[in-house]
Amino acid sequence: MRKSFRLLVLAGTGEARQLAEQLGTVKDLDVIASLAGATRQPKRYPVEIRTGGFGGADGLARYIGDRQIDLIVNATHPFAEIMSANAAHAAFATGTTLLRLLREPWQQQDGDDWQEVANMAEAVAALPGDARVLFATGGGSVEQLAAAETRDDIWGAIRLIDSSNQCFPLKQGEFILAQPPFPVEQELELMKRLKVTHLVTKNAGGESGMAKLQAARTLGLKVMMVGRPEQPDGQITVATLPDMMTAIMTAMSQSRPEKAD
Repeated sequence: MRKSFRLLVLAGTGEARQLAEQLGTVKDLDVIASLAGATRQPKRYPVEIRTGGFGGADGLARYIGDRQIDLIVNATHPFAEIMSANAAHAAFATGTTLLRLLREPWQQQDGDDWQEVANMAEAVAALPGDARVLFATGGGSVEQLAAAETRDDIWGAIRLIDSSNQCFPLKQGEFILAQPPFPVEQELELMKRLKVTHLVTKNAGGESGMAKLQAARTLGLKVMMVGRPEQPDGQITVATLPDMMTAIMTAMSQSRPEKAD
């Protein structure tokens, strides 16, 4: 028989790692952090780690049942649309509470020149001819750019954390490999060196990604801001780590399971 509370964190973001660090010190709490495996050398977590996919919503539901998970925390990226949908379906199927850590989106400030678009295809289509573009949109955007309308009149740099085995999806440009965080000075230097005229980014929110927006503001660059996907139903959403810790502590206090391993 176990008296601990078992928590599954769908991880991969900086907030997820910070959350795991705080949860690792909580008494009578077993924490499992799940990483998709998209990054070859992820930063270390001070809790149990599992790596790789679950096999869709049904696979995640089976894992929740097999590991006797008491609470799910989805702390993936705001644009992790498939994982979020799978988490919501699995939580419903297993009757498990699902908490969503979803940071607030960025808002335009004085001096910003944003054009809000619905997706990557719309962002590419809206770029003017001869634009020199920094795509700071993550590794998943390579496939999205390949599926977008082909443009042979723009040049683009696509920033990735790891090297990609995929073909470069644009007619002109290059991959840039770099590990975040990126200070404002570094973003300014990169944009100046590449003679960037436009920044394409996703509205991920959070402090760590704001440097590119500050650099674009300083240089007077046009920003194509891709809006967030809709969130699935069936989850409790909080925006900050302190609020998430409070929600987890509340869930623990309301349910003190004693299950056989």
